[in-house]
Amino acid sequence: MVWILKGNIKGDKGNDGPMGPKGQDGNIGPQGNPGNTGPTGAQGPAGPTGSTGATGPANTLNIGTVTSGTAAATITGTAPNQTLNLTIPPGAAGTNSVMEVITGTVTTAGTAVPLTFTKTYSSPPAVIPIPQWSGTQMVTGGASNITKTACGFLAMQSRGTLLLTTGPFENAAAGQQFRVLVIGN
Repeated sequence: MVWILKGNIKGDKGNDGPMGPKGQDGNIGPQGNPGNTGPTGAQGPAGPTGSTGATGPANTLNIGTVTSGTAAATITGTAPNQTLNLTIPPGAAGTNSVMEVITGTVTTAGTAVPLTFTKTYSSPPAVIPIPQWSGTQMVTGGASNITKTACGFLAMQSRGTLLLTTGPFENAAAGQQFRVLVIGN
């Protein structure tokens, strides 16, 4: 007897076939969003302080032109050689204004130096200090007891070292020279 079977009988699996050719590359996808910014780094330490430069030359301030008109003062030139030019208004000083520059020398620090004018004024004149440099210190000051013929002048100089408990000026030392401009009529 022979049996014939119909239907669902499967045979053994066959061998794999050869590999096919490589396919084409696909399209490039969209760019992604940028990432978050990282934190700012800490500031580095300050560098060392540089060395102090050489001391510059002392400034010389000379009186230049003095004219009548609207009050003004200008300094021309380049340090250390500069010129002070003044414009003085007419009026209180009158049309017969007289000017002179007086040089004095400190005899005792902290004591006003008596100055005698070379001219006699009709009323007490204006006495204006002419700032000047002595080494690295500025020399200036102020007049007191101004009369028609004389005044006292206390010379001051800038401090070599500024302390928080003191002002920027101290009494000028004995032997220090100073100059003032005297204007009157």
